[in-house]
Amino acid sequence: MVIKRATKKKAYRTTLDYIYDIARIYLNSGNKTQAYSLMTLNYNTFKRVFDVALEKGIIKKIGTKKTSVIYEVTPKGREYIIFYEKMTVYIDKMNIMLK
Repeated sequence: MVIKRATKKKAYRTTLDYIYDIARIYLNSGNKTQAYSLMTLNYNTFKRVFDVALEKGIIKKIGTKKTSVIYEVTPKGREYIIFYEKMTVYIDKMNIMLK
């Protein structure tokens, strides 16, 4: 699965950026190992962001497959993806740099 970012590559990433990436990964459902392998984060950072996405209802557990837990994006997560993409387009248009 290819993840296309809505913004130009930044020198730093925020938790909001990582949550967006996790939500995009789980649009078609998958397990935690698949998501971790697609993101270039150390495991502790990945786990922290993954837990936030789960706690905030961006993704949810939908079942198990063999020994893996399967997750998918929620309707709230789909709204987040749309909002994030609109927000980043606006930031790019206005040439706003967040620090």
